[in-house]
Amino acid sequence: MRSVLAAPPLLTIAQVAKRLNISPSATANLIHRGELRCVKLGAGLRAPVRVDEADLETYIQKHKRGGESPSVLSGRRVGPGTSGDVRAARMRALATSTVESEFLN
Repeated sequence: MRSVLAAPPLLTIAQVAKRLNISPSATANLIHRGELRCVKLGAGLRAPVRVDEADLETYIQKHKRGGESPSVLSGRRVGPGTSGDVRAARMRALATSTVESEFLN
């Protein structure tokens, strides 16, 4: 009698998105950037991809942090020296200059 090896569970992008509580396009971006490994089913640019459940668990464990903001899971960086910090500084400067110009006129 032959033993049948169980294939690892492969998840669709929609299933992964639901597990991570993000959009399917954000999930596709994680795959495209190489942050989340995938299995490509076929050839060509539009070939469907699947994510091995073990790779998803590895991604989750790698990105699990206590007390961090939800943006850590979305892949966005926030904090000093990042584009989020620069944008916030620009918005504060713009708001300040707008308020000052209203008082000066």
